[in-house]
Amino acid sequence: VDTVYVSIKLLTTKQVAFNITTFCEPYYGYQYMNMEYEPKKITIAGEADVISSIYTIPITIDITNAMDTKEEEIDLMEELPDNVLLNDENSTVTVRVIIEKLQIKEIAIPLNLVEEKDLAENLDLEYSQTEEPIIKIMGLEDNVKNITAKDLKPYLDLAGKKAGTHTIPIGFAMENQDFT
Repeated sequence: VDTVYVSIKLLTTKQVAFNITTFCEPYYGYQYMNMEYEPKKITIAGEADVISSIYTIPITIDITNAMDTKEEEIDLMEELPDNVLLNDENSTVTVRVIIEKLQIKEIAIPLNLVEEKDLAENLDLEYSQTEEPIIKIMGLEDNVKNITAKDLKPYLDLAGKKAGTHTIPIGFAMENQDFT
């Protein structure tokens, strides 16, 4: 036989990035910080009409109750849509989700710093306790380490209060919301 015939199908290739997201929340007292992954893009192949509508490869990482940085190796063949092939030397994407422990800081609130909001003109405020209340704030170390009672802007909302004994929670009008 002098001639051999073969039938081939030519596929279109395209480079696409990943759209990696997380779902759920880390364990209480921990915070999702950032995500790193390699490779950044892969080359896929398929019929032109199929891959023309693919702009990213979606991947979702579960961080339910995570208490530490999490690294996963994702098999790309499982993430590709039907009729799309991987045309890349990388068959996996390595995803590293960075989780950090939040720091707790105790802050004493001097009563002289507590603003009295909306106290009726004919009333005076007298505290039944003299010790400073202590609150706890939680956040990333850089966000909480320099926070003072004054930064929290403590206040008592006395609107509508009549003469008598009341238990009123201290409110905070802080500008920095990088902690709880």
